[in-house]
This record gives sequence, structure tokens and C-alpha cells, in this order.
Amino acid sequence: MRFLIAGDTVLVLAQTFIQASTEALETSEYSSERRATYVFKKIDDSWVCAIDNSYGTSLLD
Repeated sequence: MRFLIAGDTVLVLAQTFIQASTEALETSEYSSERRATYVFKKIDDSWVCAIDNSYGTSLLD
């Protein structure tokens, strides 16, 4: 994860590797990599998620 902080706003860039169990791979291949993007905003001393793009930009492919 990488955090880019600008005042009361944080951009979070995350890379996640997902791998299915050996049993699951026998019927389907689910292993993948995701590059997620999140934006958090500080409101009243709490960080609130304003944008949750946990599937990443691969949705555009």
C-alpha cells in the first residue's frame, strides 16, 4: 500500500494478490492481481472512505 496525503484527504493505492486453494483451481482459475484505489477524507477527526475502487482499473479493460 502507498498513501499520498494532502491535508484532510488521502489517496491509497494498494496491490493485492489473490490465489485460490488447490481444490478450487481444479474446477476454475481464480488467481489474480488487483490494484485498488481508495480516497479517504477526514471529517470530525474520523477518516471516511469517499471512493472505494477495490476492483481497480481492470474494470475498464
